[in-house]
Amino acid sequence: MTLDNLQRSLAAMTDAAELWPALFGHFREHGAVWLQYSMSELLHAGDEEPAAPMVWSAAPAWEGVMLARLRGDPLAEMALARGTPSGWGGAGAPGVARQPESYRRLPGPGLVFGVFGPGLRHGLVFAGFAASPAKDTAAALQLAAQAAHQRHCAISGHPVEPRGGLSRREREVLDLIALGKSNGVMAELLGLSRHTVDTLVRRIFAKFGVRDRTALVLAGIASGILQAGSGGIVTRLRD
Repeated sequence: MTLDNLQRSLAAMTDAAELWPALFGHFREHGAVWLQYSMSELLHAGDEEPAAPMVWSAAPAWEGVMLARLRGDPLAEMALARGTPSGWGGAGAPGVARQPESYRRLPGPGLVFGVFGPGLRHGLVFAGFAASPAKDTAAALQLAAQAAHQRHCAISGHPVEPRGGLSRREREVLDLIALGKSNGVMAELLGLSRHTVDTLVRRIFAKFGVRDRTALVLAGIASGILQAGSGGIVTRLRD
């Protein structure tokens, strides 16, 4: 099934329980042998750290092993922060010096996909493979996982504003980040010091739980705070 066909199929579904078997079928066509999905509201500093509740699993032999936390799991954190898959085993991710024990216990290689939704309802899709997938396959599966998560959020109905909200100034900075402006240019446009802009950017990253601008824009679009305009320009949804 092509990604376009999968997206059309997901769009027609009205029961969230239908989504994940459909996604697993798509993943199996690309070599996956198991899949799990969990979703939890983005954690902020000072919050308690509950495990992200598992929503669906096609890995009954070791169910429960992959109940990841959105904070403290380096592979999950990296997948969410970068907006690209992180891996274990033969699909190991650069920058992860030591994989958690739970991953080393799993048979075969696999990937963790961070997915973004309304109200910062971020999710994690874990998939195990018989052999490590190619980079372009992993990128295509990231899009498929994101589509399923977005549909899950649409069906279950979540708010579109990040917890804690964004200040007016933070929204202005987010607009300019989405337009590709550097911190120096933003400081000039907004009449602020470079230090103030740097602080605002760090604060926005923290609220969205990301570490770079690409992941921030992806999370902003998925949350409904950003939208794609004509010519592919990304601008903030206006109140």
